[in-house]
Amino acid sequence: MPRSLAINSGSVPQNPIFPPDFVSETLGTHALLFPENDAASRKWYRKQGERSELDMAVLNCGSGHRKTRLEEYHYWHDRLLTIAQWWNDRRDGIQWYSLWIAMGLTLFFGLVQSIEGAVQVYQGMKSSGG
Repeated sequence: MPRSLAINSGSVPQNPIFPPDFVSETLGTHALLFPENDAASRKWYRKQGERSELDMAVLNCGSGHRKTRLEEYHYWHDRLLTIAQWWNDRRDGIQWYSLWIAMGLTLFFGLVQSIEGAVQVYQGMKSSGG
């Protein structure tokens, strides 16, 4: 069962690991980032990977959990604020695009490095007979 669907349906038992209202605020954050009736965000999310790898229930978290003001988010406030600041920071267009290009390249090369490391471990195990 997808994690968001399980959390949203209430089938996940209350767990003392999570602080009170954390799950509700997490669903609200999903609803804020992926509005239920926004075709563009649905299309973007579906392009991000294989359907079996994505939690498609994120797109159905509903607007009931969503808060209207950033100050109402206690657990995710800082991360949402950072996203909002980065997205709205248009002081210098070249600097803004450079930031996002640098972030994309960082993610790309990090992925390449991880794959290369996995291949090296596999080859090492294969050559040692393990």
